[in-house]
Amino acid sequence: MNATLQQSGNERLSYSPEEAASLTGVSRAFLYLEMQRGKLASIKIGRRRLIRRADLLAWMGEARHAAD
Repeated sequence: MNATLQQSGNERLSYSPEEAASLTGVSRAFLYLEMQRGKLASIKIGRRRLIRRADLLAWMGEARHAAD
């Protein structure tokens, strides 16, 4: 898993889909597809869509177990 997501200390609570795509190494379009499928939780604040750090880590863990 990406070391940036696993840092301890002063982590951000959420990321934009663009930031999450960059951190995970997948495309922004794929993240939106996963959100649409209900596999990746996100929140909407005003016009912004955000992915909580905990949800991103959980999604990455589920993807890892599916690959095993």
